[in-house]
Amino acid sequence: MKSLKDIFSLNGIVNILIAIICSLVAWLLSLIILKYFPNLPNKIQLKYVGVSFIFLFSFGFLFFLKRIVIKKIKNEVLEEEGKKHLELVKLIKKFICYNQGWLAQFSFLAGEIHKNIKSEYNKGDKSNPKTLEKNCKIIEGQLNEYLSEIFKKNCNYFFDHFNNRSQKKPRVCLKIVLKNGDVAAMYRDRYEYTVRYPIDDNKGFKTVNKNGNPYFCNDIPQAARDEKYYNYRLDNKKVKRLYFNNFNEKKPAQNNINWQECWKKNEIDGELKDTSFESCYKSTLIIPLTLVNNDGLQDSFRKHFKIPHLVDENSNQRAIYGYLCFDHQETDYFIEEIDCRIGYVFADILSVYLIHMLVFTQYSETYNNACNVFKK
Repeated sequence: MKSLKDIFSLNGIVNILIAIICSLVAWLLSLIILKYFPNLPNKIQLKYVGVSFIFLFSFGFLFFLKRIVIKKIKNEVLEEEGKKHLELVKLIKKFICYNQGWLAQFSFLAGEIHKNIKSEYNKGDKSNPKTLEKNCKIIEGQLNEYLSEIFKKNCNYFFDHFNNRSQKKPRVCLKIVLKNGDVAAMYRDRYEYTVRYPIDDNKGFKTVNKNGNPYFCNDIPQAARDEKYYNYRLDNKKVKRLYFNNFNEKKPAQNNINWQECWKKNEIDGELKDTSFESCYKSTLIIPLTLVNNDGLQDSFRKHFKIPHLVDENSNQRAIYGYLCFDHQETDYFIEEIDCRIGYVFADILSVYLIHMLVFTQYSETYNNACNVFKK
């Protein structure tokens, strides 16, 4: 309902004036009819006067009403958008609070375990190789366990962001680049299978590795049919042959046996098994974990962690630490403009955890020296 305050605001007064003007025009038109058509029968005169008056008055009233309704709709839309923005702000706040505590704790716990390695290694010739090996395995295993827990908790926050888009949740996976250049899954929101393959065997990873930007595809069936998408697990020949068997429609993958047949079997517990419907995804979003675009990094930091100033796929420097991958079994699931930005929030936080892990393991002189001792 429109309050008196709204009606007598500047816009409300304008609306009233327009309605009054329309009524005055109707009155003037009535006078003109009576003056210039005096010979018309009284009934006809009254009929024309009445019709013209009612028409113009109705026009003025409807115009007035239209302005009120439009403004009310606009206010409702703005209110709904405001609620969505507020929910997003609340979600990001919870996400940041959780990671604030865990980042401080992660660094502290890693440092405490690292002290044991350093203490044993500093004994020199008296250091025990078995103790060094044990402590090195502890720091690797413990940090991986912590990060796995952190990853799954953060996934739950982002499932809230995707809430109400579909009856099915998206899948989330953090993949890292191995020393030989292959991509392998490090953490998943839910375990399904293990897979590793060269970066160039996946259109998404190859594109991100080349330009450093997110990769987005909301219709993999059509992209694969048109040879614009390829994936180690996907048989593009079958896609072309079976494309028109309804799996190109926007609906859950379990309705599309033909689409499932286009995906290769996965190795699960040492056995090749049929791909689950969930992993036969039709939409994907890949966000790089990188510090390349951060202008505030000192050259000494870049040199230590081999971080270039620009992404170069032929460089041996570590431009990209991993890939945060989202996928879903329906087409048109992701909203590029929004989800890329939200994905970057998640990816940037994960980058900090990975850097901390590297500081105490691969990029630690003490850790590497200790590994060399027990590997002799």
